[in-house]
Amino acid sequence: MIDWSTTAAWITLAFTLAVSVISPIITTWMNHRFQLKMAELESCNKEIEQHYLNKRNVINSFIANVGKCLFRTNAESLRECGESFYAIYVYIPQSMWGDIDELHRLLVGYQWEEAQTHFLKVSKQLADILEESDRPNPPELSKQG
Repeated sequence: MIDWSTTAAWITLAFTLAVSVISPIITTWMNHRFQLKMAELESCNKEIEQHYLNKRNVINSFIANVGKCLFRTNAESLRECGESFYAIYVYIPQSMWGDIDELHRLLVGYQWEEAQTHFLKVSKQLADILEESDRPNPPELSKQG
């Protein structure tokens, strides 16, 4: 006859041993997955933050250089102003490109008064871009099982 109490004790012992071996493995695996996701999020956040800081620097530089060119025109300010024009297109929406092109046309044509009026409009649009609400949100990571 089978002694069920002994068999149950051995089954319990085997189960406890299996759980005590498997549990740390599963915990380590889950922790590793969590750490990988955290590293991916941090990397994505750093990239987004760097893009935002670059955008802010380029737009601030553009406003400063064009303003300097409008109020104190010399060869150096014209050179810096020209460099700013080529850098800003990367960080503004295409809907603003026409306004930037028009401002460039006015500056190159030495139409200072019209350029100054147009610059006020453009600088307000650029200030709106720098608003905190326009700050990009990190893309959601793909949900993996």
